[in-house]
Amino acid sequence: MAEQIASNEWDHKNICERNKDKMDVHFSHHCGENIELSEEKQKASWNHKYSGGIAFSSQPLRPNSKLKLDLTGTGHAYVGIIKRDPASVTNMRKALTSDVIVATEVKVHKRLGAVNIVSDTKDGKDCISFESYNGTKTVDINSEVWLFLYIKFGDMIAVLHSETIQDRCFHHVTGCNIRCLDEDRRSVKLLVENPAAVCCLNKKLKPGHSVTFETKAITENRNKPSRCHIKLGIINLDPSELKSRDPESFQVDSKVACPSRWNIVQIFSKENIDGELKLYLTHTGELYFSHDSGIEGTHKCHSNETSSGITIILDLFRAEASVSDYHHEESDECEEKDYDYVRPEVEISEIIKRKLQISDKQHEKECSSSDRSSSDSDYLEMKDVSDSHKTFSPNCKISPRLTRCGMYRKDQSSSNVQECK
Repeated sequence: MAEQIASNEWDHKNICERNKDKMDVHFSHHCGENIELSEEKQKASWNHKYSGGIAFSSQPLRPNSKLKLDLTGTGHAYVGIIKRDPASVTNMRKALTSDVIVATEVKVHKRLGAVNIVSDTKDGKDCISFESYNGTKTVDINSEVWLFLYIKFGDMIAVLHSETIQDRCFHHVTGCNIRCLDEDRRSVKLLVENPAAVCCLNKKLKPGHSVTFETKAITENRNKPSRCHIKLGIINLDPSELKSRDPESFQVDSKVACPSRWNIVQIFSKENIDGELKLYLTHTGELYFSHDSGIEGTHKCHSNETSSGITIILDLFRAEASVSDYHHEESDECEEKDYDYVRPEVEISEIIKRKLQISDKQHEKECSSSDRSSSDSDYLEMKDVSDSHKTFSPNCKISPRLTRCGMYRKDQSSSNVQECK
């Protein structure tokens, strides 16, 4: 009886400590401008506000002229007119709300979304008609206007065609997140397909600590979007330092010459978003991740930042994440005996324990070796995470095993397990 009472008291104390830990750990207010925090910063959601994907026609729309705008790929865009010369626009954000008339919104997914633009005169008034799959929208004009395009997100490519305008092309003045695909400036796309959509935990994940997220896609009319993802990343900088060194990840039009990029550990695509994502950092510097979708793996962190911990980063695209649990071990003894933080009903085997103990000894040797070397950097080797060249760690490989720390699943085949070393 006494043992049962003591056990219940310990369980109650442990639950109280975990609840307190959860309240202390939340998403940092340093997050991307396309991220919205709620529920006392326990929840982060993708919420598009600005992409910097603005483009204009190089010439005003002339009377009795015809243009065709072909939109391919996947993404959303607004098409309309601007009533001032794009060359005079100094603030793109302000122009988007004060100088632009949106005629139609185009949503495409792996198909062509064409918009026919016709400048004409009806009932003695000059007007411009925009014809798309959404129907026809006519805008009356009384002065010179230019074609306006705003790509919100995605890998959409916009191409201008015309049979009546010989010098058809996009203006050299564009938003900060637009790039031309040809010398004639007839086709454009976003430089970063999902800009400023990162969120970070306010505290670093330290060795022996674990965190759990509830993740899911943001549905529209109960349907998942055609494309969505969550990218799990890490860096040893805290959120404020990361924002100062890589401002573009937080503010679309903020750039520095040599940004410090964060490492991508794993991408959870549309089919693998909904469920629990559990992370644990071992004392040997390995980040374990496990998702209800069956994706599991490890990522070996550099030894020089293990003691200080790592900042967990989530890049959200039409998805959301909530902090549901946070736990830390009270001593190193817990690391050897209590690996059931992810799945309490699974006990770690003696073989796995011995492997982790061997890993600890190897870690001590690495630390001893690294102390004699001055070539180690002060922070993680960081990758450029702009959409055009986002890559995994080159040390990633597929492995048929991952049973450490209780993170294996009895109901999942080993082929779904990924390990990064």
